[in-house]
Amino acid sequence: MHDNQQYILTILQKKLQKIPLTEEEQAQLNEWLQVNEEDALLQPGADEQELLEYLQLRMDSDRNREAFEKFRSQAFTNRDVVHVKAPARMRFAWIRYAAAIIIIAGIATWFITGNRNNDRVVNNKGHRKVDIAPGHDGAILTLANGSQMVLDSLGNGVIASQNGAQVVLKNGLVQYDATGKIAAEITYNTMSTPRGRQFQLVLPDGSKVWLNAASAIKYPTTFTGKERLVEMNGEAYFEVAKDAAKPFRVKINEGLSVQVLGTNFNVNAYENEAAVKTTLLEGSVQVVAKSSVLLKPGEQAIVTQASQLAIDDKPSIDKVMAWKNGLFNFEGMRLKEVMKQLERWYDIDVVYEPGVPDIEFYGELSRNTTLIDVIAALKDSDVHFRIEGRKLIVLP
Repeated sequence: MHDNQQYILTILQKKLQKIPLTEEEQAQLNEWLQVNEEDALLQPGADEQELLEYLQLRMDSDRNREAFEKFRSQAFTNRDVVHVKAPARMRFAWIRYAAAIIIIAGIATWFITGNRNNDRVVNNKGHRKVDIAPGHDGAILTLANGSQMVLDSLGNGVIASQNGAQVVLKNGLVQYDATGKIAAEITYNTMSTPRGRQFQLVLPDGSKVWLNAASAIKYPTTFTGKERLVEMNGEAYFEVAKDAAKPFRVKINEGLSVQVLGTNFNVNAYENEAAVKTTLLEGSVQVVAKSSVLLKPGEQAIVTQASQLAIDDKPSIDKVMAWKNGLFNFEGMRLKEVMKQLERWYDIDVVYEPGVPDIEFYGELSRNTTLIDVIAALKDSDVHFRIEGRKLIVLP
């Protein structure tokens, strides 16, 4: 029987991220719901997903408000300049959630109990919907035995021991501390960020990795052998620890890898993008596909789905690194490129109605704003938007 309030919170977050619960977790959740039966929202048949999304929004609201005060965004269409200003706060019908807030406050003291404005909006048909919060730090750690840990709600400390290393979580950063006891068999961990999450970890060799939303990296708990090999998909920024005796290699798929000794670079390898882009900031890397190329700082290797390799010697570094710096950089992006970023960061699905023009955008937006605020920045272009649940509909 678990009496740890943090345990229930972890289960709620797993449900929000659509991670299957174990039989024990489901039993514990059922028991908790029965104890709190006075809250109709938590009963069988209630809109549980809506509540979970609301709780996630509440968790982030203080940070959102702080970021909004620093909001300095501009959005440009191919014809006009739009200066984005803070929209008037919208009323939130919060009464039906009062009981839920009280209950959850008992199991998670970090939920917010302050101003409830701007949490919910009403569309032009009178249907209530949740304004979607921006993504935040969080990830799922899959251990060598297949068990998963949702890191969003775990506290600081040792969270696992894996073949010669302790896995330590400290202030939103995972790192591996060697214990000296290494088994002959290599064990692997996988760090993955669902849509709407980003995370940072320090690999066992001291290399630092930042994961963008909808990304994953697989790595050994201890680097042995002649090279340091990791596998990734999605987008990641690497700061590789120097070790001339053990080159560092990032495997992206069977025919594509990036080889380095010690350097800083970004890899964008989302499956729904037309090409894999490796951008070098410092040092040197060799990108190997059907052919290979040695990049210099400030260059970008572009590998198409047909494994054709090209070099861009003047990529926009600001645009490449915007996600790591807390920004959307839409400089020269077409509409569907912009929408792919919003899908990953806000965990939404984008649907296009017929006749939507292929607008080109320019400028920057903060990633620490709700979806409504991003739409407000883009709505003066030649396209319009409507939100239905977690679906963003693009209109002519």
